[in-house]
Amino acid sequence: MVYQYRTSVIYDISQLVHHLDYMLHNSYITCHQVHVQG
Repeated sequence: MVYQYRTSVIYDISQLVHHLDYMLHNSYITCHQVHVQG
C-alpha cells in the first residue's frame, strides 16, 4: 500500500513536470514568434 502510494506520487510529479515543461516550451515558442514578427 505504502509502496503503491509512493509510486503514484512519483508518477503524478513526473506528469506535472512534463506538463510544465510542455507549457514552458509552448510559451517560449510563442514569445519567439512574436519577437520575430514584431
